[in-house]
Amino acid sequence: MRRGSYHIADEPRPGALAQYAIDPMWAALALMFGGVWLAWPVFALNAFALGSATRRRDLALLAAGLACMVAFLATVEFLAGLGWMPEATYPYLRIALTALKLTFAFVLQISQSRAAELHRYFGGRLRVAWPLIPLGFAGQMGLFKVLTGYWLAVLS
Repeated sequence: MRRGSYHIADEPRPGALAQYAIDPMWAALALMFGGVWLAWPVFALNAFALGSATRRRDLALLAAGLACMVAFLATVEFLAGLGWMPEATYPYLRIALTALKLTFAFVLQISQSRAAELHRYFGGRLRVAWPLIPLGFAGQMGLFKVLTGYWLAVLS
């Protein structure tokens, strides 16, 4: 029997990016220390690197997360424009936005953890991606200087 003719659905199909597969915990930490601008591209790249059977769902989660954040911020801007949002609520809304970002990150981490363990089980190697943490810190400082308002809230 040819090798390509039989495939277990949960078994990862590593491709050319398999050498860059990381433990999804590092992508979640990248969100905490760097922000969405760093973590979500890492999650997307990792979905392909792991050869995950759920890579389409992971990409859909990333798109849904971005859409939810934009809708949340647009709603806040709309309500603030109408005068229905007192300025004292902004710090609490920032916490809600952070919780939204973390929720999507943790769902993605759990989804990719399954694929990462299968990748490791079938002989793949997961890289340790600790450089994402200082990169996140440095990038956040740059984002705070360049971006303001709406986009800073989405990407940080």
